[in-house]
Amino acid sequence: MSLEVKGLGKRYGRQWVLRDIDWCPEPGTISALIGMNGAGKTTLLNLLAGLYVGSCGEVRLAGFPLRRHQVALRRKLFFIPDIR
Repeated sequence: MSLEVKGLGKRYGRQWVLRDIDWCPEPGTISALIGMNGAGKTTLLNLLAGLYVGSCGEVRLAGFPLRRHQVALRRKLFFIPDIR
C-alpha cells in the first residue's frame, strides 16, 4: 500500500510543530523517525494515522486522501499510539 505525504504541517496556535514535510517511501522499505524530544515525531505518526488533522498539506494512502472520518481507509493501517 502506498503512502505519500506532501507539504504536511501542524501547528498549535502560532507555534509550528511540523512544517513542509514531503515523504514518499518506496513500497517494502523500512523507515525510522529519529530526533530529539519535542521534535514532532509522535505528532507526525498521529498525522499519518489520521488521528490528528494537519494544519496544511496532505497525506495520501493507496492514492486516496486520508481524512479523519474515512474509517474504511484508516482500517488498513496498523498503529499503536504512545499512551501513558
